[in-house]
Amino acid sequence: MDEDIEAEFVKTFIQKRLQERIIWELASEKKRRHAILRFSHYTDEIVKHQYILKKSNKLNIIQLLHELTAEASCYVIAADKHELDGQQMTLDTAVQRCFDGWPAIMIISKKLAVIETEAVFGTADKYILRAV
Repeated sequence: MDEDIEAEFVKTFIQKRLQERIIWELASEKKRRHAILRFSHYTDEIVKHQYILKKSNKLNIIQLLHELTAEASCYVIAADKHELDGQQMTLDTAVQRCFDGWPAIMIISKKLAVIETEAVFGTADKYILRAV
């Protein structure tokens, strides 16, 4: 895990009142999954709304990301895919392997991230977050 990348993501995109707690949970082996599931079930309550660029269950993530950034890789946080959690990978690989209805976060840069919620009914929501 790269605690610096994760802490920077939290400080940029998460509401101030929750930042310390989420950073602590992500760093904890026992609480990490709980922290990631917060993003899955309470995304609207925890992210800073001014940074939600798009939210939908029908987003073409790859196309949008290629329009938004020249970055080719990202850092992944994934609750139930331990082999992917905390890994750097290409954007295309991350979308293919992470976005399948289970909670995942792709941190692309200091100012761009994608969250996929858990698919409870139908397709999971995806949030594209962009800081200005």
